Amino acid sequence: MTSLIRKAVFLALGSVLIASAAMAGLPGWSNSTQPTYMKVGATVGGVGDPQVARAYTIHDATNFPVFNTRVRLDFSGCTDIYLCASQDAGITKVGSTLEGFTDINGLITFKVRGGSTGSVGPFHSAPCMTVTLPDNPAAGAGNALRVAAFDLNGITGVDASDLSLWGTDANLCAGGTYRARADYNGTGTGCPGSTDASDLSIWGTDANQIPASCAP
Repeated sequence: MTSLIRKAVFLALGSVLIASAAMAGLPGWSNSTQPTYMKVGATVGGVGDPQVARAYTIHDATNFPVFNTRVRLDFSGCTDIYLCASQDAGITKVGSTLEGFTDINGLITFKVRGGSTGSVGPFHSAPCMTVTLPDNPAAGAGNALRVAAFDLNGITGVDASDLSLWGTDANLCAGGTYRARADYNGTGTGCPGSTDASDLSIWGTDANQIPASCAP
């Protein structure tokens, strides 16, 4: 009897959650949460690098989470960033865009696979990645973000050649030239100051995790 009651309670709670999701209105940005910067990596254990995970929680105008709504990231304005052809399950890549669906809590987490273009510019400094909600075009765009990349040359995984490129970017920042791709903590306050030892520490952690680059 206790088991039957427990199952009935679980079913009732599940029904409430599903009904709440069904009651949600159109997705929008006013009550939604967004990351403040984006990072791209490769794979760890066959899935996207957890260090680059960035989450969006989408709510409607009355603050209900919106279930099964699309969130689209557009990297076409990021001239020194590329996306890998293969992304995590549930994420669709079309050209320079990535798209996925929110869960019952209105949550979607992107662990974007990609890299940078090495010494080939131009290099972005202003926010370049845009985000939209295709199921409600009237919502407009969310926060545009800068994008950092661990595999800076995009050919050999994260290794000494990328460290050399990071050093170049850090030296440029010391002289006042900002390249967002090397700003791993998303400081984004300009140079000097945005690319420093704290970013190098983050890069070093990721260099121990990513075995190889992935194909664009």
